[in-house]
Amino acid sequence: EHPKLIISDPAAGAEFQEAFGPNQDGEIFMVDPFGNLMMRYAPGTEMGDIRKDIGHLLKLSTIG
Repeated sequence: EHPKLIISDPAAGAEFQEAFGPNQDGEIFMVDPFGNLMMRYAPGTEMGDIRKDIGHLLKLSTIG
């Protein structure tokens, strides 16, 4: 349904933790196309709050 959505493969866990540090199940990571961690959200974060953050990032972006 969402072809560009990437869900971390458990087999890639060590590589993921090396790049982004320890994490807990249910966390949401916002990563730019270059692989830079932009934001990290705790489990249970309201989607409306994430949407607001995306809006702020796009407003500040030179491409958004």
